[in-house]
Amino acid sequence: MKKKAAFALSTASLLLVIQVAVWPIPIYYWLAGEFTRELLSWQGQKLLTVQARGSWHSKPIANWKVLSSSQLSREGEIEKTDFLIVVFTPWELNGLSYQERIAYVRKATERAVELGADLVCDTSAADRARLSEKDHASTKLLKRAGIARAVVFDGGHHLPNLALDPELLLCPVIGGTDRQELIAHGFCRDALPVEKLMEIRELIGLNSAIITFPRFAGYLKSPQTLGTLCLEAARLLAASQPNASRKTQPLVTWGPKFSLFANGVLLWRPLPEQLVDFEGELAELIPGHKVKRAYLAVEGEIHLESTQRWELVTVGLSTWQIMLSKIKR
Repeated sequence: MKKKAAFALSTASLLLVIQVAVWPIPIYYWLAGEFTRELLSWQGQKLLTVQARGSWHSKPIANWKVLSSSQLSREGEIEKTDFLIVVFTPWELNGLSYQERIAYVRKATERAVELGADLVCDTSAADRARLSEKDHASTKLLKRAGIARAVVFDGGHHLPNLALDPELLLCPVIGGTDRQELIAHGFCRDALPVEKLMEIRELIGLNSAIITFPRFAGYLKSPQTLGTLCLEAARLLAASQPNASRKTQPLVTWGPKFSLFANGVLLWRPLPEQLVDFEGELAELIPGHKVKRAYLAVEGEIHLESTQRWELVTVGLSTWQIMLSKIKR
């Protein structure tokens, strides 16, 4: 019996190693993604909550198609009646260097425009690559082409990227203490209260629609899952009138991890060691510019007292830690 069990375990391990070597995305990611797609298709808009409507004019959708960014170069013409969603998954950018990511996103965006995409969905790597561009060229290209951009906003690491004014923010949430809803990543320890995102949205005049859904709805970043999520969000928004477009606060300066707006609001992802001398780091980050109010997103537990000048808005926990803390109680 022991020999049979050992043989079965060895065989399973060997098959897993071969599978990972042949296909870099493990089979369980694919299975989880397909399960989520089916769940979203079945439950549809019941899982989604519109926290803020936004100004995007979502149209009624009959037929739709989703492509990952890596498929764009192989795809021919798309029927004009299709609602085409292009998804940038983590798997397509993880193996690239910082500059390679920026170049990849720009090239894929140009191709999405050529194919007549209706909506582009960014996960973390693509969203940060767009903010890192010196001229924000790929984001401006989408705006000029009238292509909406959705961002999977799953924690404080996306905070500075709000400067790009995406049409949709898709936020996975989990309940925290005192019935507080937290936008949370699976492993990044930078969960952000929904109410704080809403506050910042008003301060900088974002036109983004904020849509939340349960973090444990089987959600996974596969093309079909994200495409279905975007589709249901678009259909939900099409059922209501968009808000009047408002003027977003102009950007003064930005970098890969920060954005400063004309009204003195700073959105920043500092490293923990940068908070030892906060004022000094701030002066070095944006010399000569006046910061009236800084919102800081830090991964991990940092104990800092908020002041009138700045505030730590992340809670230092991941989805799994929040869930485990509930179980322990």
